[in-house]
Amino acid sequence: MPSQQNRGPELLGVQIAFLAAAWVATLLRAYVKVAITKSHTLDDGVMYLSTALYSVYAAVAVLGIVKGGIGRHTSELDSGSIVIALKVWYTCEILYAFISALIRTSICLFLLRIFDRGIHKTAKNILQTTIVAVWASSVVYLFIIVFQCDPPNYYWAKFEGLQGSCRPASLVPNATIGHSVVAAVSDWIIGVLPMSIFWQLQMKREKKIRLLFFFGTGMMYVSLLFRLRPCLSTNAERTGSAGIIMIIRIPYIKVLEISADFLYQTVEFAPSDVALWSLLEPSIGIMAECIATLRPLLTTCGLEHGKMIGLPRD
Repeated sequence: MPSQQNRGPELLGVQIAFLAAAWVATLLRAYVKVAITKSHTLDDGVMYLSTALYSVYAAVAVLGIVKGGIGRHTSELDSGSIVIALKVWYTCEILYAFISALIRTSICLFLLRIFDRGIHKTAKNILQTTIVAVWASSVVYLFIIVFQCDPPNYYWAKFEGLQGSCRPASLVPNATIGHSVVAAVSDWIIGVLPMSIFWQLQMKREKKIRLLFFFGTGMMYVSLLFRLRPCLSTNAERTGSAGIIMIIRIPYIKVLEISADFLYQTVEFAPSDVALWSLLEPSIGIMAECIATLRPLLTTCGLEHGKMIGLPRD
């Protein structure tokens, strides 16, 4: 089989690399908390849990690539491999919803700690509301995903002869749109709110710019957390890029039937690739949020940039 007809190895390499990067960022954060600030806060614990769940997510994804044939033409696989692939997609969909909600929660808690040092009541109320909205939409979305078929395991066991049925084909895409809208709004709040407040701080313009640059680097994932959910019932037009374009593209989500080539077609390396973005985004979110907490490490290393910005040391 020509190598270009099996994209599994490329996907596997991406997953391993980004899992390693997420762990490096998390361990650096843990080092700062243990060796420098000697304090752990709630947002740290939530982020550690996110990394742990992402590790499980990655292990399941690797199983799907190695044993389930994700990245290969379905016509080249036996029924056993297809069943494994469907189980992997189903499981990763559930895990991703938890991971993305936890990452957003950790970032909101981190921002709440910063705003708690000043009088930013409105900002705190907005962030608290964001956390509630994220979890409410995630719970509803998870319920729809888990029970999209009756019985639930009919999602993959239909290929093993199990009798059952699934909800209307439009249900999951519509739920995905709703969940994505809430995610999009929360991500823009997370990205824009601190910028506007930091700019109002009483400090030199140069210092503000440095602070915004550092914090903006830590929050860069905001524009990347818009994607198609990794379930087999959704897809979108294959144009555009991340950020605003992803939001504009939400109405174009449409049903993707489980066809003879779905395992291969979802791993085409373009900006909107379902499988690729599903593996990248949790890692990007973990790394970005951890970067925003590393100011004490920069200060300890004697970097002037780390000394000048006004992020909390704990």
